Amino acid sequence: MWGETGRQHAYNLARSLQYMAVLDAEEFIFVDSQNKAWVELAWQHFRPQARSALNGRVPFEVVHYAPQAEQTMKRLPHEFLQALQGLAAPNRPPVAATDCGRPTPGP
Repeated sequence: MWGETGRQHAYNLARSLQYMAVLDAEEFIFVDSQNKAWVELAWQHFRPQARSALNGRVPFEVVHYAPQAEQTMKRLPHEFLQALQGLAAPNRPPVAATDCGRPTPGP
């Protein structure tokens, strides 16, 4: 999906945490489902060139915008990985960008 700035975005839900992730090449922002108008935390300044192998960790910075963000960050990497693996599952139904990760009805 193209944002107003012309940057490409993707959306993903970390359902067990009830967070939505908005992803683009420059940052990943995480929004709590209870406070949809507020970004709780962001992952920014990815440095893939700093890793020594393709399967190595990519360093990045975490920016906390809310007091509870530090607690959320303790669970977020694991939950986010699970959500991404769910999106990559081979038998997953197609998803429309406007559905923010919810399966679309079949024909």
